[in-house]
Amino acid sequence: MNKKITDDEIIKYYKTGERPPVIAEKTGLNKENLYKRWKELGLPLIRRHFTKEEDEQIINTYKNYTLDGFLIRLSQKLKRDRAVIYRRAKLLGAITRKGERREYSKKRRQLCRETMIKNRKLGKCITEGKGKFQLLEKDSKKLRKLFDKFLQSKMHLYVFARRNNYSDFRKLSKIFRTHFPDEYDTYLEGKLVKQDKLYKKGRRFEYEVKNYLGEKGYFVLRSPQSRSPIDLIAIKSGKIFLIQCKHFKQLKKSKRIAIIELAKTTNAIPLLALKNQYDRKIPMSFFQILDRNFLEIKISN
Repeated sequence: MNKKITDDEIIKYYKTGERPPVIAEKTGLNKENLYKRWKELGLPLIRRHFTKEEDEQIINTYKNYTLDGFLIRLSQKLKRDRAVIYRRAKLLGAITRKGERREYSKKRRQLCRETMIKNRKLGKCITEGKGKFQLLEKDSKKLRKLFDKFLQSKMHLYVFARRNNYSDFRKLSKIFRTHFPDEYDTYLEGKLVKQDKLYKKGRRFEYEVKNYLGEKGYFVLRSPQSRSPIDLIAIKSGKIFLIQCKHFKQLKKSKRIAIIELAKTTNAIPLLALKNQYDRKIPMSFFQILDRNFLEIKISN
């Protein structure tokens, strides 16, 4: 409680009839402390009643202010909250709720459309249909140049798309992902804030396994950022391998079950690619994941 303010000063401010927040600002007290001082002095809480002039102003102007979407101006004039004005207008019968909502929504939609058009003109952003993106996908040289420019720019894709007159950045990201999957995935992984040594180490080994199987004639797909229980999918002449890459021969029970169930649904073989840390001649070995243990297998050409 502020001891500098005397009881006489508080009574003086109380008699002005101003709102408690205004008095609190002038006195330098919190609302709670101000109410405590009033209680101690035996002063009732201030309740400002609406005058006839204020009621007339609400009846005449409330509808116009709400239709324009500027009820705050009326609250500033009357020095009252919007909720209080709304309740008073409802008691006076100044609100016809259904009609008011419809008119207000129509006016608001028009304003939104106008602002959207202005923003498009200021940003010089062209709204594209499917044709622009289809032309981009057909022209491989142009697409490659655009992707290289994006990587060099170090911008967020949303900003890059806007500056190059592509309003829909999601479509652009889909095109980049389909045409440059590995490069785009590495870019996304590089954007991750928490990229510790273990994560980098695991990613490096995943690419080693991918390159090794690629030399053996397998078509390999990578699942980045650990979005699924497997890291790699290898396909060759009817064989499908679902591969989990690890530095140690350990798997959690939940992960093991998830990989085996996924393999059953796709008629694939679940594998564990293990890093050989002590034998450089054989960089990795492969084990089939079973219910309780592992079975070592050799992958032929």
